[in-house]
Amino acid sequence: MTMKQKRITIKAFLLVMILALLVGNVQVVQAAVLEDALGMNDIVIDNSSSGVTIQGAWDTTSTASNPERSIGSDYRTVKPADHNGQFLQYNTPASFQQGRYKVYLSTYRSQSNRSTNVPVDIFHVNDGNVTTLSSVTVSQKGSTGAVWIPIGEFEFQEGDGNYIQIKVDGAEGYVLADAVRFQPMFTPAPPILSNDATLLSLQVNPGLLDFNPQVKDYTLDVLGNVYSSIDITPTVTSTVYKSLQINGQETVSGSTYTVQLMSGSNSIAIVVIAQDNTTLTYNLQVNRILLSNEASLSNLTLDRATLDFSPDVTSYQVQVGDEVNSLEVTPVVSSAVYKSLTVNGRSQSSGDPYLMTLSTGNNSISIRVTAQDGTEKEYTVNVSKQGEVATLSSLSLTRGALNFSPWRTVYSIYVGNNVDTLALTPTSTSDFFDHMTVNGVPHVSGTRYNIPLITGENPVVIEVTSKAQRQMMYTVNITRLDAKANAQMVNGAVTLPAEKLAEALGVHLHQDTSGLLVYSERPFEFASPADTALQEELTQLLNLRLKVDGEHVAFFNPKQTEYRLLLPADEHIPFIDLESGAGTSFTVKQAANLDEATVLTIEGVGTYSFTFVEDKIADTSQPSLAGLKVTIEGEEEVEFVPTWIPVTYVDANDGYANVNTPNKTVDNDLNTRWSATSQGEVKWIRYDLGSKVNVHSMSVAGYLGNERSYNFEVEISDDGVNWTQLLPMQSTSGTILYPEMFQLGDVETRFVRLPSYGYGPTRDGWNGFSEVRFYSSQEQANVDASKWDEYFAPSSNKLGDQLKLSVKGLTSEGVEHNLNPDTTTIAFYTDNAAIAEVDQAGNVLLTGVGEVRITVMATQGDAVRLGSLIISVSN
Repeated sequence: MTMKQKRITIKAFLLVMILALLVGNVQVVQAAVLEDALGMNDIVIDNSSSGVTIQGAWDTTSTASNPERSIGSDYRTVKPADHNGQFLQYNTPASFQQGRYKVYLSTYRSQSNRSTNVPVDIFHVNDGNVTTLSSVTVSQKGSTGAVWIPIGEFEFQEGDGNYIQIKVDGAEGYVLADAVRFQPMFTPAPPILSNDATLLSLQVNPGLLDFNPQVKDYTLDVLGNVYSSIDITPTVTSTVYKSLQINGQETVSGSTYTVQLMSGSNSIAIVVIAQDNTTLTYNLQVNRILLSNEASLSNLTLDRATLDFSPDVTSYQVQVGDEVNSLEVTPVVSSAVYKSLTVNGRSQSSGDPYLMTLSTGNNSISIRVTAQDGTEKEYTVNVSKQGEVATLSSLSLTRGALNFSPWRTVYSIYVGNNVDTLALTPTSTSDFFDHMTVNGVPHVSGTRYNIPLITGENPVVIEVTSKAQRQMMYTVNITRLDAKANAQMVNGAVTLPAEKLAEALGVHLHQDTSGLLVYSERPFEFASPADTALQEELTQLLNLRLKVDGEHVAFFNPKQTEYRLLLPADEHIPFIDLESGAGTSFTVKQAANLDEATVLTIEGVGTYSFTFVEDKIADTSQPSLAGLKVTIEGEEEVEFVPTWIPVTYVDANDGYANVNTPNKTVDNDLNTRWSATSQGEVKWIRYDLGSKVNVHSMSVAGYLGNERSYNFEVEISDDGVNWTQLLPMQSTSGTILYPEMFQLGDVETRFVRLPSYGYGPTRDGWNGFSEVRFYSSQEQANVDASKWDEYFAPSSNKLGDQLKLSVKGLTSEGVEHNLNPDTTTIAFYTDNAAIAEVDQAGNVLLTGVGEVRITVMATQGDAVRLGSLIISVSN
């Protein structure tokens, strides 16, 4: 650049500044790179520091992997569609010295959607030392990295009475907030460094510490069966300190830090370094105590009857004669330590007999064992004092065998398709026996009854009548399998195919085309092994359910030890956990960054590693696959006519990192939801009704509300800042999908907030509200409830109908888009093939009556997404 060009540039700059001054105290500031480095006296306040006040919802973006992008480890944004009075205010610290400062803002690198007219207020003092408010308009375009934008030179008063405020109203694009910098135009007095390295408080969850800042050593016992980690919240006494560390990891005063616990003793060091390097260490010894979960009996005997006892069998039938008027029942607990043992509700010692008085007929004995950790197991012995009832003494088959007992009255038998006939031999040797019938036909005790079998069910009813004309009825359900289900005879007994054995265990089998084990939320679905250890394998799988960020996932197979997981939209590393049955011990070492793997070790089962990859599809022209929308082709969507108080705005303090955002609670769709975990802190969702109105009641629908009970409180506010609790802890029933009514008592309010505590009894899991509505009167609530069958009922179809499913992708903003068949594979699953069958083209055949859930799994690169649809089928 020539000297002439420089002079022209300087003149142009001066002309712009003069014009800005002529306009008034509102000036437009363009982005400019400040080349000089930070001075030793410069003061920088980051958007995440304690000196920041935030109003409204701002999105936070981490730059930990790209530190050159921002000051600190993140920055905040508000997109144009969300502008609603938000502001972010940087407050000067108490140690701030009076004088004149140059002020700069830091902004993230330029993008085309950045705003050119961001309003910024500066609260300072004027030349007369009187507080005043100046305003500038800042352009956030034109920068290439994290840069400092000069916004002016101002006189400030001493202490924390000054601020710089970034606002969004009036800006036309994305508004960013990163950091503010104060550069003194004078030589500041040297600060007096604090030597206070004490903690003001030290809170833990679980547990309670009798904390004293002068006491440095603490011991805490926690139940290892319940807790695998502990949350630690240290608060430093001084507002200025140099460092706070927990086990060597930097943390912030007042923030919660989670420490994973090993079995036994865990040492945790909390180190505070004051401004002048004075150092204090607080030591916390956490003993993770594993309580016994053994709640079985090792033996159970009766003094005047024989009991074929097994610790795993909990129900028994015993028959005694008329002369037996009492029994001594002696239970022996397996574990040497247990919480309690009761017989028919009365406390009992292991190995001591309990005297049971018998009456004619059935006498029930209940033995309940409570383990040290609260696990319970109940054994039931039904003692039948025969009286004048005639029973069968035996019931034999020509093919196979029954686990017969005179007091077991219902049996199920499966035979292969090649078995077209079967014979039963019912025999009674009771002194009270008079006669019997089989399927209503008189039959001679001890003789065969031949049954010609049809494919499907063949019920056989045996009625035994005593001389006193009292009846005992036995039912034998014989199922002849179709030609495709190959039951076979082994050692004279019928061996069921895998599907039938699993059905007996209450498990629905399924194996998808890739070989992964999959299951839906309600019935489990597993791949069908072909070996004889099926029952053991299924039982093990039932006790192992993998959770990612608190949600059950559908891909976990204990035989597959390595997994790759897609990073969520906010690029945080997912939290891996396991939901397991009693007696299963496991540890999880969470990954700290993308270069590490999360390692899950299940005792006696195996070790599993989870690595994490970025969503490469997000960098292509394809829309992101954040979720799925599943519908039935040809079905018209119901037109909604709102009959409730309109909600003008809804936000939350969490739940923006996925497709399950707060606005999904007001979209009239029970298949969408707001989702946020309550682990570590209370999450809330807030509704703005636009103005102060009378609120009579509200309705809340929980996601999968017929399976999950959600916990929440209700607060109200006139200004959205100061809150009053209206209702203490409430819970949805966990039994219905539809919304449930809650009476609020005719209150005048504008804002309603629901502090939410997840679902289930622990009140620290995932929140999932599908729909929330508010009503001005009982009449308005009744009108809305009368339309729920029309709005929310599962799609109703007739037995025999054939349907075609439509699957659309959802972006993180909830926008629908067609899935590209060249890059996306779709698989369909049914949770009950007896009601609906589905092929891999999405064609559904309705084969039975009831409700069925069809689950869809879409795979796009490393992204795997699930969606589902409930169908109601009638005759």
